[in-house]
Amino acid sequence: MKFKNLTLIYSIFIFLLCIDIGSKNGDEDFVKESVTFYAKKEEGSNERIARKGFLVKRRKAPATVLILHGYGINKFDVAPFRLFFKDFNCLTFDFRGHGENIEDQYCTIGHDEVFDLFAAVDFIRSQEDLKNKPIFIWAPSMGASTAIEAQSIDPNLCQGMFLDAPFPSSEEILKKGLEKMKVAILGYEFNIPGSGLLEKYGFHSYVQPVIKFLLKQIAKVDAMKISTFVKPIYPIESIKKVTIPCFFVTCKNDEKIPPEGVKQIFNNHPGIKRYWETGGRHHCDSLWEHPEKYAETVSKFFKDIATGKIYSQEKEIVIYDNEIGGDSK
Repeated sequence: MKFKNLTLIYSIFIFLLCIDIGSKNGDEDFVKESVTFYAKKEEGSNERIARKGFLVKRRKAPATVLILHGYGINKFDVAPFRLFFKDFNCLTFDFRGHGENIEDQYCTIGHDEVFDLFAAVDFIRSQEDLKNKPIFIWAPSMGASTAIEAQSIDPNLCQGMFLDAPFPSSEEILKKGLEKMKVAILGYEFNIPGSGLLEKYGFHSYVQPVIKFLLKQIAKVDAMKISTFVKPIYPIESIKKVTIPCFFVTCKNDEKIPPEGVKQIFNNHPGIKRYWETGGRHHCDSLWEHPEKYAETVSKFFKDIATGKIYSQEKEIVIYDNEIGGDSK
């Protein structure tokens, strides 16, 4: 996602764009608080790591939306997306290795981040005024893939997910990075020697420095500044265990996570599902391509689940470009 150098500009843009979305209801019952909860460090460990976040409560909110972030950004960068959910409670927090409290932590691109998400949901359910309300997830990229993995492990985690550009597998991320690495000889480009071995042993500790370099090429984020140890996950398979309603969004010009990969995840989902392929220019660009429709669509999707309307609608809807609201293809 191209948030890194344009966070302030985007935040102001989103604010000006969305301020009217929630103006009908006002914010008389708006309460925001800083929160801390504790996540398991890794599988088999009794150690806990602190996760910092912001919780916004609204007295009449029908549900709580967890707003996740992608690789290389944090809770502050996605905070403006709370404006999409003016009728909902919202929780934003830092995944491990991002934002606050990052000492001795590694980002695993979704593998161990599931423990952060489990802890966030446990925290919400520990709140007396929130515990009986539905939980929804909005997530881009790494956050979206993490959400799929977590929901496949705990089928009661949440009641609906809006997933923007989830990747099919961490191996696919590695493969895309290797495709970008070329050697020029006499004006011709060749794949780097040993790329097959790098792909095969990419998750071993001694290959991780190369993986960090690949992430820099793919995500345009300096992985050397984010402690990273990539572990294997397979959302394209895990989605088969997910039964809640899911909305998948992708851009036809996404070179990092091409729409074919997102469509495969969509096809493997056995439950109520929506697929929207926009004309976005690059990774996670659907919001900028159709900002008004994007905000309207994600809000309506969650409201339809909360009210039960979605269960009387078509099970599967596929939409291309700007056909939201029109006939599906």
